[in-house]
Amino acid sequence: MVAYYASINQALLPEQNDLKDHKEHCSADPEKLATVGRLCRHQVRIKRNDDEYGLFTVSEVRQETRTMSFAWANAVESGLTNL
Repeated sequence: MVAYYASINQALLPEQNDLKDHKEHCSADPEKLATVGRLCRHQVRIKRNDDEYGLFTVSEVRQETRTMSFAWANAVESGLTNL
């Protein structure tokens, strides 16, 4: 399974209305998404810990800083959602 670690951040920018209106959507850095074979509009599975998982649709890509990585904890390629 291909994965990377990232931080979770609340959508606060005015132009992030899609993220605010759709709790199942997230944004991500396009370079890091590429490392797990994902693109904008693909779905990603997140793993917060051994008991908590979630499925998100990447609705926005944006360059992120090293300290503010993404809108989820651990992006993981999901064979069931390979779009």
